[in-house]
Amino acid sequence: MYECPKSSTNLRAFKTHVYRNHRSAFTLHKHNALGRKTYNSLFDISKHLKCHLDQNKSIMCPFIDCEARYKIYSSFKSHLSRKHFYHSVVSEKVNDLTKDEESFSSDTNNFVSDNLNDSNFDIDTLETDFETKLKQHVALLLLKAQEKHMLPLSTTQKLLQDFNSLCEMQTDYITDKIKTNVVSLGITANSFLKLNSILKENCISKSIDSLSTNYKRMHYYETELQTFFPIEYPLGSNIFNKTCSFQYVSILSTLKFLLMQDNVFQQVINPIGNSDNNVVSSFNDGKFAKSHLLFSTNQEALQINLFCDEFEVCNPLGVHRKTHKILAFYYILGNIYPEFRSCVDNIQLLILVKSTYVKKFGINMIVEPLIKDLNILASHGISVRDKTFVGSLSFISGDNLGSNMIGGFVESFSNKVNYYCRTCLCTKTEVQNIFSDENISLRTPQNYEQHVTELLTDNTKDSLYGIKRSSPFNSNLFHVTHGLPPDIAHDMLEGVEPYEVSLILTFLIKTGVISLDYINRQIETWPYGPLDSIDRPALIPKKCKISQTAARMWTLLRLLPLMCATIIPEDNLHWKLFIDLKEIIELVFAPILTVDYIAYLRIRINEHLQFFKELYPEKLIIPKQHFLIHYPLHLLNFGPLRNCWTLRFEAKHYYFKKLAVVGQNYKNITLTLANRHQLRQAYQATHSNGYLQCNRLIGTIKEIELVSIQPKTAQVVVKEKKSSWPTLFSFLFLY
Repeated sequence: MYECPKSSTNLRAFKTHVYRNHRSAFTLHKHNALGRKTYNSLFDISKHLKCHLDQNKSIMCPFIDCEARYKIYSSFKSHLSRKHFYHSVVSEKVNDLTKDEESFSSDTNNFVSDNLNDSNFDIDTLETDFETKLKQHVALLLLKAQEKHMLPLSTTQKLLQDFNSLCEMQTDYITDKIKTNVVSLGITANSFLKLNSILKENCISKSIDSLSTNYKRMHYYETELQTFFPIEYPLGSNIFNKTCSFQYVSILSTLKFLLMQDNVFQQVINPIGNSDNNVVSSFNDGKFAKSHLLFSTNQEALQINLFCDEFEVCNPLGVHRKTHKILAFYYILGNIYPEFRSCVDNIQLLILVKSTYVKKFGINMIVEPLIKDLNILASHGISVRDKTFVGSLSFISGDNLGSNMIGGFVESFSNKVNYYCRTCLCTKTEVQNIFSDENISLRTPQNYEQHVTELLTDNTKDSLYGIKRSSPFNSNLFHVTHGLPPDIAHDMLEGVEPYEVSLILTFLIKTGVISLDYINRQIETWPYGPLDSIDRPALIPKKCKISQTAARMWTLLRLLPLMCATIIPEDNLHWKLFIDLKEIIELVFAPILTVDYIAYLRIRINEHLQFFKELYPEKLIIPKQHFLIHYPLHLLNFGPLRNCWTLRFEAKHYYFKKLAVVGQNYKNITLTLANRHQLRQAYQATHSNGYLQCNRLIGTIKEIELVSIQPKTAQVVVKEKKSSWPTLFSFLFLY
């Protein structure tokens, strides 16, 4: 047999060759410590021989012409590694492998046993499939613990090691139990060794071993879960000669990944339409979408809702503030249905870069790879499932400073800035007396480019008409003059409302209409509903300088009229100003509006600003109050402005902030955060209900009997009840 020149590329071919050509020549002698079992590799043989070492037996090296004998497994493994690492064939030398030959006596048998039959190849396949699924399950378990529950990498490693020890303990326990019952169960010594060998071949331990290091796990996630990681782009060097870089997750890759998910694909090819031209319910109902070169002609064109903002991963009051401040670009696919766009996990990461690098190298270098991919998406598209999808930016959301940076506008509202509005060309003096957007000069792509050209030719000016530079996002499909919607959460809830409500309450308290103690007592004792209790307002300080989150401010605006309705006279002018503000905010935040209501909103905003100036003539119209006059125009252009706000995007910041605290590793923090985010997205794609997840808040659930329902309601339930409804439930609330 050793003169046979045949070589085999895999185990199955080798088995078949031996079975066909060497059955008569290859036999096992008595006292074979390897038994009648066939082995797939040297690893399996050495693992089997370890069983004999565990029984204080000595073993002989199974290789040809090697007389080495060992009692210690580690020494045996070292010998194999040093002397036989290049061998591929194990000898049939079997005599005298153990000192206790009587325990392992057997008849002479063929080397190739019955497990070479074709039927047993199916068993091998089944075992392989099981091991593959088990490995996948272990990998997803570790990925869930690490990314869904945000554990540090070191904790995941320790968890894996402890889990492996637990599996080994279980195997040892079962082995000991079998040993103690060998005689009573009628198990022969040879059978016991085989059984013990099977127990030692722990599939879970194999899976854990193949995922035992972070490198192995990352390789598995990349190859088996199609995880794609960010690309690191160098920018230059800092004063310490260290490379400055940023992380970019290819938008083309993420779009392909999303469209491969069934529920995403179905929502893209089945868009929600609106046949009523008098109703504005989505971006597609706005003028920009209807006049867009792609969106107006192709309902399946991909709409990229981009977001840009900075966040601080360290304590904003600590010594490391601003050191690790990060600028982030996210996006949400505008084609997916609105109820899914609010889920943070459905928001995709694009860019992470330190804010200090943005100031040093400029925004153009950082967004360059994104711009290139957007141009490819618009001109060539991406092919997924035998379909080609093109797409473009629909709008870019952000707070005022972020949007101004993207648009190339001055990033300040100080007194030195004469033109601070992104929508019009009114000066800071003119806005004090302009309360309507009629008969004012608006920014257009034409005058924007003209101002940029004038600025480039005049080196003495840092800005002109509020513009510092041209935006890198401008193209034939997108322009910042009509692609930067206002953020109603920052403008209204964190700007206009605190400013006006503080003035109104200060006047009411000073004139004795109401007391601050009464207001705070109402805020503290009010019976909030299950949703409002989540964002219940904080108490108002003595000077009535209101500083609350956007969500708490919204709750205060809605409930304060109920809290104070019995105290404040209805004809009080300052209170009337508050009620007018409440009506305007409710219209601005409405999920659906008609064109008539938008026209009504324009009138109410005009009247409100005039009324404010009459009651508080000494107070200035702040920039966010001025932005109000453009809201009706933005509603007609972008659709409901709540679809453009930043609240859900900013919720994504919390994930990265928490991840940074958990990891406690700020060396190349953007790479760490981006890598772990992509792993989390890969895990989400394995969800049994599909990739897209929807946030639902459900209150107390109670099972009810049909007889306990009002008769009229019961009749409707009986009429509509499906056979698949086992029981009826009542919900305190569903949001």
